[in-house]
Amino acid sequence: MTIERIIEKLRAGLEQLKDWPDHKRAANFRAIPKFTIGDLRALLSEIESSAQRMEAMNHCLIEAMETSPVGETAEQFVERLTGIMEMAADKLDLAASRAPTSQKDGGDHG
Repeated sequence: MTIERIIEKLRAGLEQLKDWPDHKRAANFRAIPKFTIGDLRALLSEIESSAQRMEAMNHCLIEAMETSPVGETAEQFVERLTGIMEMAADKLDLAASRAPTSQKDGGDHG
């Protein structure tokens, strides 16, 4: 199941429960579609990957702000930041491609 399909199922289930308070336990309701372990592993993997990317991009933004030369225009800053963030994204993609399969999909297949 794709992440998009998981998100779609979650949204549909939550839409059915929109009138219930947030503190109610979702496990008590049949409106939430059942997910497979693989679905949950895929969702966890996607969340972890997104968190790593956000952390890396945040680090790049802070670094770019701290190293901004005197007199740099907004356009120059954006151009420099774009290059830094593209390099960070490339590094993350390379690291992800080298990770063992069990780490990439969030599960241990052994």
